[in-house]
Amino acid sequence: MHYSLIVLESAETDLKEIKHYVNQRFSAGIWKKTSNQLKTALKQIQRFPYSGSIPIEVIELQLNQYQQIICDMNRIIYEIDDNKILIHMIVDVRRDMKSLLMKRLMKKID
Repeated sequence: MHYSLIVLESAETDLKEIKHYVNQRFSAGIWKKTSNQLKTALKQIQRFPYSGSIPIEVIELQLNQYQQIICDMNRIIYEIDDNKILIHMIVDVRRDMKSLLMKRLMKKID
């Protein structure tokens, strides 16, 4: 089955924040490497969508439709919806995922 990959606006914003952080804190070269790793991970998700794991924070919130792939220092959080893969978040692994998820869910309710 072919899956279309859709990067949601929230994940696009995450990418911009990561790019800014990496460029400021490290270098454009490190960002290029990170960007390439993320692109490779997104292709992997598209080819093998069920290869991800369900994050423990998602299980605790009973939102088991979400999966993750770890890509170096980043998590890609996604959902499989029929033949679409929705990329919801791309965040640093050191961030508090439970708080981020709650914040995003509250935004959807508003």
